Amino acid sequence: MSRPVFLARILTAFLMLGAGIVTRIQTAGLPFGTLKRIGSGFFPTLFGNLMIILSLCMLVSLFVAYRRGQVNQVETEDIITSLKGFGVFMAILIGFILINHFAGFVIASLVAVFAAGYALGLKGWRLGVLTVATTLVIWLVFDLWLMLSLPSGIWFS
Repeated sequence: MSRPVFLARILTAFLMLGAGIVTRIQTAGLPFGTLKRIGSGFFPTLFGNLMIILSLCMLVSLFVAYRRGQVNQVETEDIITSLKGFGVFMAILIGFILINHFAGFVIASLVAVFAAGYALGLKGWRLGVLTVATTLVIWLVFDLWLMLSLPSGIWFS
């Protein structure tokens, strides 16, 4: 792997670790509940723990790759490609936040998943299936099953 990719993965792992720790600290007082009656702290605790575990696994695997000499020197083209990818996904994140505010979570999810899939090279029916299926699952799980009202946006409230 190239050095910019290695450094980006290290940064990502530390950001995930920090987000997991902050999530665990913030949800410490929330009731966990049971599988039959999920409390408000169930998912944040679960995802916080998962982020911590996965980020530690990622850091260990990156350390092993570095020790084995699997990190190459910097290539200018790799840096430019990495910055373009970072810019695209930051634009998708900002777009998601703006669309969520105005049009609601479901439409924002639909647009964000479509844009991310397209940026990753998906096209045609696969992109459509990914977009619709992901948005549908999010809506079914959170709005119908868990009965959490997803933001509807200021245009639809």
